[in-house]
Amino acid sequence: MKKTISIVAVIIWTLIIFFASTKTSTESNTTSKEFIYNNLKVAINITNKIKLTNSDIYNEKWIENKVDILNKPIRKCAHAFIYFVLSILLCLCLKVSGINENKMYLLVLLSTFCYSLTDEFHQLFVSGRTGQFSDCLIDTSGAILGILLFKVILIIKNKNYLKTR
Repeated sequence: MKKTISIVAVIIWTLIIFFASTKTSTESNTTSKEFIYNNLKVAINITNKIKLTNSDIYNEKWIENKVDILNKPIRKCAHAFIYFVLSILLCLCLKVSGINENKMYLLVLLSTFCYSLTDEFHQLFVSGRTGQFSDCLIDTSGAILGILLFKVILIIKNKNYLKTR
């Protein structure tokens, strides 16, 4: 049952990545900017209430300027995060399948990198989108962080298991 659930989770996550890549550049950019705008307004409101800042929450020009500044770095972080999650899901899937740990990490790294390549290639066929190898590297960096976190959690879990014996 764990194996089936982990496989389904990987499939669902890869489909989410695929469908996110089918958005045109305008749709994708608009979604990102709306997300940043809404969260920035909430953050400003909170920091104003606790008197950490004194920003004018109604100064739309200032907020839109900050959204423009934050848009690219947040989009790149989102790339890394998406593949961070994918790598953890793949690690879980391969772990419950009984794959050797070192082989598992290598397979996860290779498969996330290859999926990233295919995703960027797919974007070449979407209106206004481009395929960028730099995004593959960002995606793979996120996957590496996910693999490292998974490995650290396994180490901690194994140490705790050994202590209880």
